Amino acid sequence: MAEEIIGLIHGQVPGSTEEWRVAVALERYKIDYSYQVPLFGGRLPGGQILDFVVYIPFPTPLQVFGKYWHSTQTSGAESLAVAALMRYYEREPIIIWDYEIPDQEEANKVVKERVKG
Repeated sequence: MAEEIIGLIHGQVPGSTEEWRVAVALERYKIDYSYQVPLFGGRLPGGQILDFVVYIPFPTPLQVFGKYWHSTQTSGAESLAVAALMRYYEREPIIIWDYEIPDQEEANKVVKERVKG
């Protein structure tokens, strides 16, 4: 049975079940974050919308990648996007893949390991 998204993330409808799971885990561990953060013009050409920015303590991008939006066909564009994030935030973004978080328990583990440390 599929998990149901039961709320909003910072007032916005989650983009995916996986984003919802990550938000629930961030809340569980009381990690300060922003959701759907525009960068370089946001949805304009050349811009990005970051899934999350976590403050641990410095702002660090956290992207939830899934095979639908982040397939191997777009890997070149993804590499450029990650490089832009590294340049802007001066740190490597945290990437969580959809297959790593098939349920909330796994999402909690991954967030605890990669974000909370």
